[in-house]
Amino acid sequence: MYGTLSHMSAVKLFHKKQLYHGGIIEMVIWRLPSVDTERPHGLKYRLVYVKDGKRLVGYDNERGKGDHKHIGEEEQGVRIPKRRPVA
Repeated sequence: MYGTLSHMSAVKLFHKKQLYHGGIIEMVIWRLPSVDTERPHGLKYRLVYVKDGKRLVGYDNERGKGDHKHIGEEEQGVRIPKRRPVA
């Protein structure tokens, strides 16, 4: 059993792509086999809105960049809050 989790593939949890206000919105979420410093929430994700072939808004956590957003050509990091315990 040694090393099994570290070699498992990500599992796709959600995928939706649809037309939206003349463009396309797509969201994909994967559960990773383990957490790391870049993805402490254990998820890999992509949310993007594209219109006329241009990304207008996007959120993702590409390796090496961590959680970040794209607004037009601008890119900046975002902080994803830690999950709070349910009371």
